Amino acid sequence: MDRAKQRDKLSIAETVENCKRQATLTGNRPEKLCGDAPIWYTVCPKTRRRENRLRYLARIPAGSFPPIVAGIGNPMKPVTAIAALLTLLFGLGPAAETGTAGPNGACVVLLHGLARTSNAMEPLAEALRAAGYRTANIDYPSTEKPIEELALAAVPEGLGRCRQTHAAQVHFVTHSMGGILVRYYLTQEQIPELGRTVMLSPPNRGSEVTDRLKETAIYQWVNGPAGRQLGTGPDGIAQRLPPVDYPVGIITGNSSSDPWFSPFIPGEDDGKVSVESARLDEMRDFLVVEAGHTFIMSNRSVLEQILHFLQEGTFKR
Repeated sequence: MDRAKQRDKLSIAETVENCKRQATLTGNRPEKLCGDAPIWYTVCPKTRRRENRLRYLARIPAGSFPPIVAGIGNPMKPVTAIAALLTLLFGLGPAAETGTAGPNGACVVLLHGLARTSNAMEPLAEALRAAGYRTANIDYPSTEKPIEELALAAVPEGLGRCRQTHAAQVHFVTHSMGGILVRYYLTQEQIPELGRTVMLSPPNRGSEVTDRLKETAIYQWVNGPAGRQLGTGPDGIAQRLPPVDYPVGIITGNSSSDPWFSPFIPGEDDGKVSVESARLDEMRDFLVVEAGHTFIMSNRSVLEQILHFLQEGTFKR
């Protein structure tokens, strides 16, 4: 058994003590301050790079609860620290691997964006499970086929996995192009148990970056046929999709994670999609956060807002 698997089997308390010992031996302080508020989080030296990306998931006010570990081990593995944090924040344990679905019998399908994998959405999936939802985090070959084909394969896979849990409701949480897959699928098929959808940084009106680069060889090589469909013009798929008639909440960023693309994009943007392009006229709610396109799903406030929208149908103000 490798070290990451061994660490997953340790209790939170045991892992905290191990990491504290490592930190002491290497001269790193296990307790640090965040602004003026004392924050206790544990630094495992061998996992610090991943911990820095997910540090917000490991922060607990000193003295409030036992410290939570952000030691992730292999970055491809589920983020066990998230489940522990959500249990403390929301008083809910993780959904069981068998049995009924989550709150109100709900299951959540997660769809990643272009040129990504399901690993990008796994922290969200872990957090949703910690909040009591069943999840279906779908991996699909986003750069190999057109959006229409991807949608008709990825969405049914998610629905099938949720239906195996006997879910009374199926929600969607999507990133970037994943939202376009859901929109397209619902022009072709109905989902009787459809609940709410949260889209993160969706190119609902296309992306000006695609307009500028879609004919270049490097763009086509990296993003495939689906990437070429994300333009803002009449040949882009976004312009051909009808208005949505189901509850959608949209969260997008205004802090560029790809500043080399921002000059192509008018107004505020997240490095790939403008704030205006993320909107839908018929959306239920809209929120702009200080985050970039690539890692918006790792933003703590975004996680909290997703949970709120799935429960209440609006974002928390």
